[in-house]
Amino acid sequence: MKAGKQLGNDSAGNMARSLNRSYGCRKIRYPVMSIRTQISDNAARLRALHAELHRAFLEDSHGPTHTAACAAFQRSYNALAFPGGLEHFFKRLKRLEPSAIDEAIEYLEADPWYFRSGYVKEEIVRRLKKAPITERQRHRLAVVILRSMATGTRRLARHLAKLAIFVDSPAFRSRIEAFSHSTDEVQHRAKHLLDVLRSQQVPD
Repeated sequence: MKAGKQLGNDSAGNMARSLNRSYGCRKIRYPVMSIRTQISDNAARLRALHAELHRAFLEDSHGPTHTAACAAFQRSYNALAFPGGLEHFFKRLKRLEPSAIDEAIEYLEADPWYFRSGYVKEEIVRRLKKAPITERQRHRLAVVILRSMATGTRRLARHLAKLAIFVDSPAFRSRIEAFSHSTDEVQHRAKHLLDVLRSQQVPD
């Protein structure tokens, strides 16, 4: 399987549902938060704008329709990429504001998909490595990291693995080891996670 390829929907869905049901022996329930809905709705709007841009390019490359579609996408991107504006969010996260840290984790949990969303997630991971997180947030990140073994791209899974040392626990390692008997791709991701934890070093 190529590094960027996502896992099959059936196996990924089953594993994701298993992770959402439990983490170790503890039940985790998340409150429905408006920011999660905003993230998902905004991602859908960005996908629609990007699809319109692509359609305009095919029909009228560099013509008025295509130019207008490009302008609409660029004009909307910052506001839709993250509730309240992507640039403003990253400034808050750089300052390690508690609310921004929680919103960053919420974004990783929502796992939106749109143009360049993978880079947004990678930047969030980079900044979370420097962030003080609560015990509750550690559990939430642990679930996100474990889910990445079953869903999404290998590239994102490797970036999320950089947070593994911050959420390490016997229960966390037990769940990783349980995945080591799954498909080849999941085994590969599980092995990488365990290697990161055994090194006891935070990857760059």
